[in-house]
Amino acid sequence: MFGFVGVGISSGSYGLQRRDRTALCASDAAVFSEYLEDVANLKAPKYLRSLLDVLEAKGEKIGDPSKRAGLHPFLIPISSDEEGTTGFLRWPTPPPDMEVPIVRNAKGEMGLTLLSTGAENFIKRHMAELDSAAKPADVSVPEELQIAEGEVESLGFGLERYVILKIGPFPDIYEGLTRFHEIKGDMQSALVCAERSGVAFPGWARGHCFHARLLQRFNRNSEARDAARYALQLPLWTLGDSLQEMGQIAGYQDETSLQKIFKRLAEDERENEIKDGKPKEQVALDRAAYLMDYTYAAGGSWDEIKDELAALYNEGMVTDSASFLKA
Repeated sequence: MFGFVGVGISSGSYGLQRRDRTALCASDAAVFSEYLEDVANLKAPKYLRSLLDVLEAKGEKIGDPSKRAGLHPFLIPISSDEEGTTGFLRWPTPPPDMEVPIVRNAKGEMGLTLLSTGAENFIKRHMAELDSAAKPADVSVPEELQIAEGEVESLGFGLERYVILKIGPFPDIYEGLTRFHEIKGDMQSALVCAERSGVAFPGWARGHCFHARLLQRFNRNSEARDAARYALQLPLWTLGDSLQEMGQIAGYQDETSLQKIFKRLAEDERENEIKDGKPKEQVALDRAAYLMDYTYAAGGSWDEIKDELAALYNEGMVTDSASFLKA
């Protein structure tokens, strides 16, 4: 965090810069905490300040959480670099006590990639990566987030297994372990890892897409089709894969046919379901999800559907999500 000390900087000027940086970090954390709690109706992560420090150490520039124009409607931007934006995902209907996920929005892409299920694991992984590479800590974090020097190597797991066993699940770690087993020719272990990459992250399609592709490489085409179809039932913006190619694995003729399906689902007001007794609030939430799916499939604009989305969440009695969309 304080790596800006260089030749020619006196101890006095260093101390001043360090105090300025510390004050700025505290100010950034206060801004994000207020935005999360007052605008997004979320509890700010316990280690918010350390999260900001880690993102800066990775070379990202801390931004303004309110600058959401053009981004995914439920993304709260934290930081950015030339390749994209890192942020919090405000799930529209999150389970109780769920941590706020850390996600990535690549520049020019509509979808999101899950980086970590929460801030604490994100920070711990960063510290473990530094320790594994025998590099000194580049940020100051609370004692409970620190990794003892040499711990990753001493346990003998390797970095990836250390992260999974000692910190928690990460999509890219599961994918890396899967490829490791596949290269070794251990098909069973590869399939187990790939399947776990799907079930470990509820609501995210990426792991199921990854599993589908592995099954296809192993010529288990009917299972690959089922995995791809399951992925397409989850929010499309969580695919992390080509919609067209996943549609082909699932057995659809082309991307146009998929777009037509999602267009029909988005435009259907589902009056028959209400007549059959389905709560109108749930119907409204279903329609909101389908609207987002179609917007993604058609390559539309997130900004252009925010008002319609907000209206549907109001109908669905999820008023905090509606208010967030209007903020």
